[in-house]
Amino acid sequence: LYSTIQKNKSEAPAKSGQEAPKDIVVAAGATNFAPGPIISELAAVGIKTKVDNGKLAIIDDVIVAKEGDIISDKLAETLKSIAPKINSIKLERESLIEPLSDVDLIVNTTSIGMKNGPAPEHSPIPEDLIPRNAMINDIVYNPIETPLIKAAKIKKAPTIGGLDMLVYQGVEAFELWTNKHAPETIMYDAAQKALGL
Repeated sequence: LYSTIQKNKSEAPAKSGQEAPKDIVVAAGATNFAPGPIISELAAVGIKTKVDNGKLAIIDDVIVAKEGDIISDKLAETLKSIAPKINSIKLERESLIEPLSDVDLIVNTTSIGMKNGPAPEHSPIPEDLIPRNAMINDIVYNPIETPLIKAAKIKKAPTIGGLDMLVYQGVEAFELWTNKHAPETIMYDAAQKALGL
């Protein structure tokens, strides 16, 4: 399990006092911010902006912290305010506790829990950390009820299994490629048959 977790590590948001593991770059482009105090907050960490169609836009890509720099309180807060509310974190218990305390959706995109995968009996999230009110989506479709889905159901959290993802991405692809309505029921039945259901 340890090696599986190590292989599935993902980046996490910058936190105050941590060392930047690599250069932290804020990319140029549009934001959802209206002009206001955010302009001076961004400028304070070296991010230049302009107003474009009533919203702020970041003018140039900027390195706000170089690899090895200690992330300041101001930079961490600024990055948190401009970052999308989607986070990727390491699959380590201590790394999971805080983010899982305030989350609406969890999507497992790893192979953890997959039949014949590297950790078929494991869930990427310990049962006791699964938030009751978060939607749990596991894209693993074999088995239909993965360890993560089982744990979420015990916590009475809403779930979406991988079979729906498998079938409906196929439905979308079929319709895009053929310009015809996809035979959803036939595709769903074929997927279930292929999985021995």
